[in-house]
Formats: sequence, structure tokens, C-alpha cells
Amino acid sequence: MTETITLSDIMRAARHAKKHILIGALLGAIAACIVIITAIPATRATMLLAPAENLNHTNKSAPDDKNMAILRLLASASGSSSSVYFEQFITTLTGPSTARIIMSDPKIIDGITKDVRFSFTPHVTSWTPEKISAYLKKQVKISAVGVTPIKKLEYWHPSPDFAVYLLSRLHSATDQKIRAAKQISAQERKDHLKAQISTIQQTDHKRVMGDLLQEQERILMFSAINQPFSANIIEPASAHYKPQWPPRAMLILICIAIGAMTGYGVHSLRRTS
Repeated sequence: MTETITLSDIMRAARHAKKHILIGALLGAIAACIVIITAIPATRATMLLAPAENLNHTNKSAPDDKNMAILRLLASASGSSSSVYFEQFITTLTGPSTARIIMSDPKIIDGITKDVRFSFTPHVTSWTPEKISAYLKKQVKISAVGVTPIKKLEYWHPSPDFAVYLLSRLHSATDQKIRAAKQISAQERKDHLKAQISTIQQTDHKRVMGDLLQEQERILMFSAINQPFSANIIEPASAHYKPQWPPRAMLILICIAIGAMTGYGVHSLRRTS
């Protein structure tokens, strides 16, 4: 039959191990102080994004003739929805293609090179798109805001100004990349449709092809507007008013607690040996 351990038993054991507990707690406090002294303060920057308005949407519909079903499907699929663009934005935000764009900015390279958490951490001396992408995937956190389509970007850096700059630069580079790709594909479709229309004889087919051509022209027109194409900025990038790393009070308490428990463990081992 196992004996029940009471609070008085725990207190009695703690009194017997008081010396080891105090030494452990002291060593824990010293370790916490070393971490705090060597840690480089970092500040958190955040940005809120949502899908951009779907300017490509059209209420036009193709004729109701059953023979036109495929062409109606093409007409509805010729312009991607804003949610698709936004998903592409989130997926490629930290990818190598975006990294390749921003690495041409000396300010970006200088900033991410200085991003170290401790004074003894070595700096990365050379960067490639793949290395920058790996860095962004690790450091830029993307999270959902409730059940809404809004996404929150979070980034920590010793310089709050650079943290804000990086998030803003990531948004503009990724959005412009998606815009440019859509413009190229729309232009290619437009050229192809113009060539096909001249060879079509059937009136209904010619009308639907004309609708498809107008859709591509609308995409080209709206993508030329100086507004976000795939992701709207709901809340611009901003940094917290003070560094939040390292969390000094919490770190000291945790280290003291671990040290005290370690001291008690050492005492128990010495008693049983």
C-alpha cells in the first residue's frame, strides 16, 4: 500500500534540502542574468492583411445555349478571384522568388545580417535567395485572425524601424510579383484571343470570344491601377513601443525555479546514494 504524500512531508523535505535548493536557485538567477546581459533586445512588428478587392469580377454571362457551356466556363475562369490571389500571396510571401526580389535591396541584406539574438551569435556573411527564404520562413510568422480571412504577419528584430521596413517591403515585392505575372498571362491571352476571333465564323462563338477578350483587357486595365492587387493592408506595419525580448522577469523566475528544482533533485540523489 502506497503512502500518501502530504504537504507537511513536502515542506519537511524542502527544509532538509534548503541548502541545495538555495544554491540551485542562486545558480539559476546567475544563469538568467547571463542570458539577459548577452541577449540583444528585439522588438516585435506586426501587419494585418486581407484579400484585395476583386476588380476583375464581371457580371456578364455567356449565352444560355447548352453548346456554349465550355465557353461560359472559360469566361468565368479567365479571371482568378481575389481569394486565389491572396492565397498565392501568403504562399509565396517567404518563398525564394520573393527573396530574390528583395535581396537586391542593400538595406534588407544589412538588416537581416544584424538579426542575432545574442552577442556571441555569429553573423551570416553571405546570402542567397534560398538562405533568405529559409530565414523569412523561420522569422516571419503568418497567423489567422479568428475565423476571418485576415492574416497577421509578425516579425522580431533588434531594430524596430527595420522590422517595419521588412514587412512593408515583403508586401510590396510579393504583390507586385503577382501583379506582373497576371499582366503577362492576361496579355498572352489577349493576343491569342484576338488572333482566334478573326478565324471564327459562328456568331455565338465570336461573341463569347469577344467577352473573353474584354475580360483580359479589364484585367490589364485594373492591374495597372496603383493599388494592392492581391493583398490589402488592413493595418500597416508597426512596431511595439519597447523591446519585448528578452522577457526579463519571466526568464528570471523560470531560471530560479529550474535551479531550485535541480538543487532539490541533487539533494535527493545524494540521500539515496
